[in-house]
Amino acid sequence: MRRRSFLKGGLVLSAAYPYTVSSSMTTYSTGNPIGSESPKDLYDNAQNLDILLNHPTKNEHPDRLGAPRKTWHGMEQDFQQFLASSGYTGTGAGGAYEDYDADGPLTIDALNQIFTKDGDFYRLKPDQLMPYTTSTWATDGVNMVVVGDAALRQELGGEQGALLVGSAPIYVAELDDLNSLPAKSGLMAIVTESARGGQFVYDASKSSDSDGGTIFNGWVRQFSGNPKIQWWGAVGDYDVETFSGTDNTAVIQTILASGYKAVELETGRYYKIDNINDMGSVRWIGESCGFSKGKCPVFSHHKFGKINTPSEFSWFEYDIYYNADGTGSCGIDPYRLKPGVSKTYYVGYPGASDTNSGLTPTQSLGSIAGALSKSDVDEIVIAPGAHDRGLASWGSYNMSRSVSIVCRDGIAKLRGSSPLSWTQNATYANVYEASRDQVAPNDAVRDAKFEDLNGDYKGYVQVGSVSAVSGFPGSYFSSGSKVYLRTFDDRAPDDDILVFLRVGSGTNGNGGTIFLENLEFEGLQDLVFRSPAGGEKTNVVAKNCKFKYSSTTSGISGGAGGFRTEGVRSFCFDCEAARNYKDGFNYHEYGAQFPQAFEMNCKGRNNGGDATPDEVHNGSTMHQGGSIIRINGEYYENKGPNVPDVGANTSSLMVGVSSYNSVKPSAPRNFDFYSDGIDANRMHAYLIGVKSSGGEYDLNIAIQGDGDPQALVRYYESQLSRNPGSQDGLIQFDPFI
Repeated sequence: MRRRSFLKGGLVLSAAYPYTVSSSMTTYSTGNPIGSESPKDLYDNAQNLDILLNHPTKNEHPDRLGAPRKTWHGMEQDFQQFLASSGYTGTGAGGAYEDYDADGPLTIDALNQIFTKDGDFYRLKPDQLMPYTTSTWATDGVNMVVVGDAALRQELGGEQGALLVGSAPIYVAELDDLNSLPAKSGLMAIVTESARGGQFVYDASKSSDSDGGTIFNGWVRQFSGNPKIQWWGAVGDYDVETFSGTDNTAVIQTILASGYKAVELETGRYYKIDNINDMGSVRWIGESCGFSKGKCPVFSHHKFGKINTPSEFSWFEYDIYYNADGTGSCGIDPYRLKPGVSKTYYVGYPGASDTNSGLTPTQSLGSIAGALSKSDVDEIVIAPGAHDRGLASWGSYNMSRSVSIVCRDGIAKLRGSSPLSWTQNATYANVYEASRDQVAPNDAVRDAKFEDLNGDYKGYVQVGSVSAVSGFPGSYFSSGSKVYLRTFDDRAPDDDILVFLRVGSGTNGNGGTIFLENLEFEGLQDLVFRSPAGGEKTNVVAKNCKFKYSSTTSGISGGAGGFRTEGVRSFCFDCEAARNYKDGFNYHEYGAQFPQAFEMNCKGRNNGGDATPDEVHNGSTMHQGGSIIRINGEYYENKGPNVPDVGANTSSLMVGVSSYNSVKPSAPRNFDFYSDGIDANRMHAYLIGVKSSGGEYDLNIAIQGDGDPQALVRYYESQLSRNPGSQDGLIQFDPFI
């Protein structure tokens, strides 16, 4: 009797030969308990064992005590049924499916083995002996059962079951797994990898195409909108403070080669790259993200509204906004900064004299200095029109109280010049001379008869001798006691000829406020405002003022310009600084008082005289650890960087600012924005909606000897290129969070 055989993948129990036996209980059925040694019980046990082991069809049989027991045949049937319900395998090697006609004769060893015939799957009926070897379909057909769709369901549940369904996707873990899928056009796959995953469809016509992000040897990524930078494997782990992170240079170059015109970055991610010169061929889009270097602006989806003012500007208590049109705005009202007024003095009206009371226009004083000398002065009102230095210059003034100096009915022009008596030179008939000492050192003569489109007076060129003046229309020479002049049009000099002197108006603050409105300072030297060393910071507020034609070469703290402060907190609204020999707006430290400045709708232009040799003069510049906020300013055509902010721990915030056309003739200072700190004490700049054009470089970040930047410049919606020497330090940020 055959007991068992081990065949493919499992134990198959084969039936013996057929015979008949009673299905009733054993012969004696004494009912004696287990352990009985009665010969009758031993006989019944032998009879039971014979049936349980050898019966060919019976699944159960009662034991000596009447309890039903599974026969060997019953256990075989249960096991075969288990196999049949556990899943199908083919009759071929390794479980491969075989075809009855093409591969027969077939050997069937288990009920879960199936084969194909004429497109259908079949398996052996449970009542057939195994192993079963096929012969002809006429004989075998009656012994088989059609499996139907059970095999199909099993295949559909497999890893690649979707191959059997036209529109169902196949799930794979990584992009590389796509290469193991059948090259079948229209086949869909979903890659579950978090960063680079997505839905792909195979296109046989693109089987040789691959760009590293959206197509892989015919597998085409399905997406709408712009592709994502992470699809190419870019890693956004750049640290803007330590300049460390994964190098994405090769990844970015692959993206540039892909031909896409716009690519989106992950929100809040920054990507370290090396210098790449053509990054502008792609529009990079994202929020609070960017690159470590390169000409690579990242555009947001254009957010606007109230910005989150950086902590460096905690002294400024007003809200700042970035508007939808790219401009900035602020809730500050300059008149809320004006000191209270109890006593007003008038200056410069008809009949003015310092012997008058100054309390009415008809009793006006003859000089600002005379008004400032009044112990109860709160406000000085100056008559509109042009005023010479005798009225305009207040010398060195030590503030004892807050004061306003304003023109109510127009503009008061405060000039650092006085009318001169001109005579014709005895030797050169086209030269005129006048006695005048203390002439300003540079660009000291202007002609108010000739104004350009900006309203600037035409300047005379300083030459070295009287004979040189004779040969050069529009020139002058100062001997120390006399000034010699040949006018542009060879007319005799008149009151339009302005010769600026070495006179200034310096104000030493006491912690109060000086408020200026509707004043144009022309050729007044050393117009400086200073806070007391170690004392309370002085405030200076200027509304609708102009600061022009200063020819000072150096300030007390090293700076010079048309409007200069030292250790002061200043607020300038709708002001202009132009045609100064050095800087326009200039801010320095004094006595451990760090300057703080606010400029709104201001202009700093055409500063840096033609004769100045160093060509480092600016439209507006902050120094020495100070902080400045600029909103909607225009800074252009200065002889040096238009807007440089420099010094250890210096900081600047610019919203809607324009800077363009630096006229410095050569590098390294012919650029619009310049940022420079000192080693670890980097300068910090925040540029929001900033526009730059015309200079050789839009922005230059100074670097240390080891290549690290000395400034960290964060920008938003600002188109900036960079000096190739700057290695890092330029990073995009979101000003609204």
